[in-house]
Amino acid sequence: MIEWGSFLIVGVVSLVAASAVATIASFGIKLYENALQQRVTHESSGRVAITVARILFGLCALIVVFGVYLIVPAFH
Repeated sequence: MIEWGSFLIVGVVSLVAASAVATIASFGIKLYENALQQRVTHESSGRVAITVARILFGLCALIVVFGVYLIVPAFH
C-alpha cells in the first residue's frame, strides 16, 4: 500500500531542495559574472563578489553531497 502522506512529504522536500539549489547557484553565477565584468571595466577588483560566489557554489555542492548521503544506504 502506498503511504500518500510520506509520498507527498518526499515530493515537497525534493521540490524545495531543488529550488533552493537552483536559486543559490543562479545567485553565485550572477555574482561571478558581475565581478568579471567589473574587472574588465576596471571599476573594482570584485574580490568580495567572487569570494561570495565561491561560497555559494560550495554551499550548492554541500547540499548535493548531503542529498547523495541521504539516498545511498551504504553511507549510513
